[in-house]
Amino acid sequence: MNIAARGTRTHWWVLGTLSAYLLGRSSWGQCGEWEVLGQPTATRNSLIQIIAWDPDGSGDAQELLIVRPMPTPGESTVPLVSWNGDTWQDLRPLLGPYTKPLCVFQGDLLCAAGSPRQVVRVHHGLQTETIAGPEIATTAHFAVAGSAIAYVLGTAQRSNPFRYELVINSLDSQGSWAPVPADFRSSGSTVYAVRATVWNEKLVCVGAFNEVAGIPADRIAVWDGSSWQPFTPFPETNSHLTTGVFQGDLYVVGNRWARRWNNGSWEVPAQNTLPAITQWPLNAQNVAFTSTGLYMLDIGAHFDGVSWQRFDPGIANGTHFFAEWRGRLVTSASVSSSSQHNVLTVMDGQTFVPLTDGLTNAPTALTQWNGELVAAGVCGAGGRIATPAIRWSGNSWHNIGERPQGAPPCDAATAARVWSNALVVGFSGAPGHALWRFDGFTWAPFTASPWSSIQHIAVVNDQLIVKGRVGSASRLAAWTGVDWIDLVSSTEAGTVIAMTNAGGRLVIAGTFTHIGNVEASKVAAWDGVQWSGFGGGPIGVERLGVYRGQPVAGTTSTWSWWNGSEWIDVVGVDGGTSTSGSFAELNGDCINSSLFPKRWSPDFGMRPLGQDETATYGSASQSETIGGTLYATMGSLQPLDVLSVLCASWRDTPTCDCDSIDFNRDNLFPDIADIPDFLSVFQGGLCARQLLTAEGPCNSDIDFNNDGLFPDTLDIQAFLSVFSGGECVQ
Repeated sequence: MNIAARGTRTHWWVLGTLSAYLLGRSSWGQCGEWEVLGQPTATRNSLIQIIAWDPDGSGDAQELLIVRPMPTPGESTVPLVSWNGDTWQDLRPLLGPYTKPLCVFQGDLLCAAGSPRQVVRVHHGLQTETIAGPEIATTAHFAVAGSAIAYVLGTAQRSNPFRYELVINSLDSQGSWAPVPADFRSSGSTVYAVRATVWNEKLVCVGAFNEVAGIPADRIAVWDGSSWQPFTPFPETNSHLTTGVFQGDLYVVGNRWARRWNNGSWEVPAQNTLPAITQWPLNAQNVAFTSTGLYMLDIGAHFDGVSWQRFDPGIANGTHFFAEWRGRLVTSASVSSSSQHNVLTVMDGQTFVPLTDGLTNAPTALTQWNGELVAAGVCGAGGRIATPAIRWSGNSWHNIGERPQGAPPCDAATAARVWSNALVVGFSGAPGHALWRFDGFTWAPFTASPWSSIQHIAVVNDQLIVKGRVGSASRLAAWTGVDWIDLVSSTEAGTVIAMTNAGGRLVIAGTFTHIGNVEASKVAAWDGVQWSGFGGGPIGVERLGVYRGQPVAGTTSTWSWWNGSEWIDVVGVDGGTSTSGSFAELNGDCINSSLFPKRWSPDFGMRPLGQDETATYGSASQSETIGGTLYATMGSLQPLDVLSVLCASWRDTPTCDCDSIDFNRDNLFPDIADIPDFLSVFQGGLCARQLLTAEGPCNSDIDFNNDGLFPDTLDIQAFLSVFSGGECVQ
């Protein structure tokens, strides 16, 4: 199934002559492209909706998984993407930039769109129809559907006095709307947070209310199509509730209890196989109702209609939203204690694994082993739960060995290096087993390891050197093969922020002014015998790299290179500096993988990583070069910038491609508005969205054909040619 971009294609071949004074030559640059390592399985922001929908009914296409993350502050469109089992697709060009899916009703996708917000029905064949009817509430809305009726719920903001109110409307098979009274109250106070389901074509709502539309109702009420009816209350007293239907039966789940409606009374389903009550979830709303049963996601319990069974939550550290997709349960999860609920996981037998073959979270350490990229600190990759380190074979991620018992948390890795033909990985917050090694067969804690936390690892002249903590004391020590030998005092070790191997010497950076009895300000080197300084290093160094065998030091806003005799501040052709990310060396250049990656050499100065580089989001905290390929961690890439790329590779290429025709980055292309916006920026102006918002997302790169010449009339020809479906003119 192909989803076409929405917009108007126009053939423009004639333009007025532009003044020749606009022409000029840029500094030399390189071309290339980023390649994502595996299909992303995480979004940039937390997920707030997951819906499974078959776009062609009984046709050949399979169900799509539609995913809506939270928008980034200031983002002008509603992020919306779909997963077809192989690739991601941006749905904004099809459904519009302000569309929010609600539910699937009679095989069609119901969405809220436009302003004032109306309901759009997306039919099989991807034809859209706006359903005339009431204005739908604009915040926190969702919908539930039966076979013949759907209910759209939302909250509306009111004034005089300021308040939120619940709004409910029903939609029948003929497309007719009907309002549903939604005055839920608790002791006179308005209640607008309810959970709902459709049972026997009736709307069932549960929540912390004791009346609805003037009808007494103890935390549960049923709308029969014409009026609210009270329902037999359940015996438990708490009001943190959810509800759903399985095998035609109505269920209500609360804190530490579950009830099923059976023959006029509430019963505990399969009580003899119920998990221990002390292990029940505090968040009862993390309960998924699927065709195969109830899933208590917080505690790993599944009810199949006959008995309860336990399952391993796997990488899913708490879930928030879920959907049944192609017969399997998909959830939005956090895979670590520090990440948001933005990772898509799928139930695979008895545990949750990544939905795609990509990474669940960004690697916290990169290195190379046997010619392959190795990443540590990842919780899931390649559709599997990850081992302490994983490898990229060139087309897919693979575990290294088997995950050992007692291994530290998956995201606790801090450093990885190859030493003595073994892979060594350090972790934080793992007293007594913070240093692990893989010998080619098994993972095991490092022998005689006193470390409670590892911060950095370096291998210099085949000697393993570690910076970390032993208990509360900092330590920088080398492994002799028998024991650890301190290279500096504990106090001095506490001032070390970064370290690397540069030209066969251990180079450290930090806040120190002396190391041992040697004056060494901010940067120092150990040659295996003694320490030496660098004549006063840059202030505020946060990371180190290596270029031409000499150290590169980066701060939050600058970077400097030691040329063998002095520090050289790295600046751009305009005198500016680059925010410092991680460092690597590629094809004779020093690469700084910052928010806007840069490359630098003494001969050509600083310039973009690539003239035709796709915009990136998020500095690369880790990078590694293997052969002619740069690997880097990052946030995301345009144009599908709602997804977290997490790790990508870059290769220089001899020729450049033209940029995207979506010049104003409104995710509509081909779109007639891109043409005047391009011409405006070409002549030194702003695009229309920038004029409206003062800081719109419009592109500022007028070197459209990426030939290094700008402003250049060939860029206009190239833009119009590509816009009309032609070739990139260079």
